[in-house]
Amino acid sequence: MTEDEAKTKWCPKSGRSSYGTEDANCCASRCMWWRWISKAGTSEDGTANYYTGKWKGYCGVAGKP
Repeated sequence: MTEDEAKTKWCPKSGRSSYGTEDANCCASRCMWWRWISKAGTSEDGTANYYTGKWKGYCGVAGKP
């Protein structure tokens, strides 16, 4: 999933039992467990760019998708 999609998901490691609080959501690439799986995003000069929002990743705690 993209980072934007991940940020809408609840993080089981957040220490919060409530699914409705923003601080209990995934922080995506800011997390030590985040793993990248696809290099779909590129910058204007054609070099790879993590921050285009198009790269795909997953929660390493949950295991490989």
